[in-house]
Amino acid sequence: PVQAHAITERQGTSKRYLEQILQVLVHNNILKSVRGAKGGYVLAKERRKITLGEIVRVIGTNEDEGSPYQVSQSDLGRKVVVPIWKTAEDKMLAYLDTITLDTMCTKAQKQEIKRPFNKVTDFTI
Repeated sequence: PVQAHAITERQGTSKRYLEQILQVLVHNNILKSVRGAKGGYVLAKERRKITLGEIVRVIGTNEDEGSPYQVSQSDLGRKVVVPIWKTAEDKMLAYLDTITLDTMCTKAQKQEIKRPFNKVTDFTI
């Protein structure tokens, strides 16, 4: 299990924000929470079965602020801007659905990106 504080140190993210995201990922069966002194978070399923699209969708449903769908109330916004954003979002998510956590790990290994503490490269969240 990876503890939240280890992720915040490695990634330089806010612990408060990260804890919210981790809980959303647990609630959506992407992660499992492990209790205890050596607890933390582990993937709920194999990394080859988790796509970036799935993660982005789960996190995106938790973050509604700043959405282009809510920002624009004008005719131009509703009829022109929002459809463009929706098309772009659909294409991005379709692409992210082709990338698994395993794909990212393989790319990192090929580029010889090392994890702290000499552990095997893994994009465990």
